[in-house]
Amino acid sequence: MKNKLFSIFKGDKWIWSCFLVLLGVSLMFIHSTTGSLEYHRHNTPVHYLISQSVFVIGAILVALVMSNISYKKLFNLANFLLGTSVLLLLITLIFGDATNDAKRWLHIPIIDQTIQTSDLAKICLTIFVAKTMATHQRDDEDIKKGAIISAIATAIVCVLILPANLSTALLIGITTVVLLIITRVKIKHILIVGSCAALIGLLGVMALGKTGTLKRAETWVNRIEAFVQNDDTKTKKDNFQAEQAKIAISRGGLIGQGSSASMQKNVLPHPYSDFIFASIIEERGLIAGLFIIAMYIVLMHRSVITAKYQSSSFPAFLCIGLALNIVLQAISNMIVAVNLMPVTGQPLPMISMGGTALIISSVSVGIILNISRYSEQEGKEKEKQEVEENDREQNIEDITDYPFIIG
Repeated sequence: MKNKLFSIFKGDKWIWSCFLVLLGVSLMFIHSTTGSLEYHRHNTPVHYLISQSVFVIGAILVALVMSNISYKKLFNLANFLLGTSVLLLLITLIFGDATNDAKRWLHIPIIDQTIQTSDLAKICLTIFVAKTMATHQRDDEDIKKGAIISAIATAIVCVLILPANLSTALLIGITTVVLLIITRVKIKHILIVGSCAALIGLLGVMALGKTGTLKRAETWVNRIEAFVQNDDTKTKKDNFQAEQAKIAISRGGLIGQGSSASMQKNVLPHPYSDFIFASIIEERGLIAGLFIIAMYIVLMHRSVITAKYQSSSFPAFLCIGLALNIVLQAISNMIVAVNLMPVTGQPLPMISMGGTALIISSVSVGIILNISRYSEQEGKEKEKQEVEENDREQNIEDITDYPFIIG
């Protein structure tokens, strides 16, 4: 019975382990960081725990389903998926639910949930770039052509996301750059285009923020100024979130204050999502923080190993790209919590509270698991062929040792 239960989790066991552990950590710390909020809004200590548990179960089921759907189907759907995601981004930009002057969310009336379409666009763009670069590997000119197509697609997606979510647009751009480097695009070409785009984007954001043309840009400028100049009263006020996160981390020490013993969760904005990493360290200490980091490192490491043993380029590029989406977002969340970069509002993948974001992350994990299944099957077939070849060679040697006498 036990073997049958574990047999449904097909694919790389290390990736499955990291995924399930991170989901378990999510339930533990969402429950401990939402206690006062639950009583205030719902007069019950388990409302958010129950809702998150439902999404965790859904995430596991989605990962199981995706791990059984061949990644090869995504190759043919890449263009359609990118076009659909661009359309959804446009709809969100025009009709999306606005929060803090940012239209990031699209309401789904049938299930009464909201979805951040940029999360979906990340996966679709990664599939498209992986396909494009896999089919443009003949020579340097062909690689350059694939890189240009990928850059144009990335620019379209980032431009549609940027007005509401600068940090997500930047992360998508960085992920694409890393993926293009892996796909043998020359670094000098990437640096030239990337530097120009970054400079133009930075100047544009600063100009929009100072002139008030784009309300959200003013927030970005204030956060950057608060990070760079955090010694005056105004910037300290703007940097309130980061300051409270640092206090939470300093209180955690090596082993933490204990379960549900966090004091900063009552002061820190969004201790269950954007700053859940600081809450984890406050309650469970630096050891827990390092453990979380290790989970993401193992996830990335196993994804790279899975990509290494692919027999074709598309699954290899896709596997690394999807893993980069998850890990770079996790890094962004963590370094904001320790005040190494301006506040971005990026949740911690598979840990922060959120329903549709968790489901979309599980789609990425499921695709990676499916790719790992194929690499395992190919590895077993290759090993079987090698054994058969060795057996044939051994039989030939045995025959030559005892030659037949014909006469």
